[in-house]
Parts: sequence; C-alpha cells; structure tokens
Amino acid sequence: MKRWQIILGINLIVMGVFSLVEAIFDVNLWHYIFPLLLVGLGLLLILRPQIAKPGVQVLMPVLGDTRK
Repeated sequence: MKRWQIILGINLIVMGVFSLVEAIFDVNLWHYIFPLLLVGLGLLLILRPQIAKPGVQVLMPVLGDTRK
C-alpha cells in the first residue's frame, strides 16, 4: 500500500468521525478544525526540509520544482 493511500484513508476516517460527532452532539467542530489544519499544513511546508537528514533530497511538489 502506498503512503498517499494510507494518508487519504486516515483523513477520510477522521472526517467521518468528526461528522458523526457533529451529528450526535450538535457541535460545529469544523469551525475549530479547519483553521488548525491550515496552520498545520503551513508548518509542515515550512519545517519539512529541516526535518530531513543532511544529504537527503527533499522534493516538495506543492511548491513546484523546489529542491533543497
């Protein structure tokens, strides 16, 4: 199984759980979750090259052909 398939599956499960909690408890979780997801994505894009070990080629297709 490829990494993107696992990530997509986990995302779908998490979104389903959030939707279920919203339906049962009548709470709007997306009001809080969406901004946190945006901040987390931004931090991932900024810190990802620093997380990799020296000598490892990091490709970031979200930003185009940037290689560090």
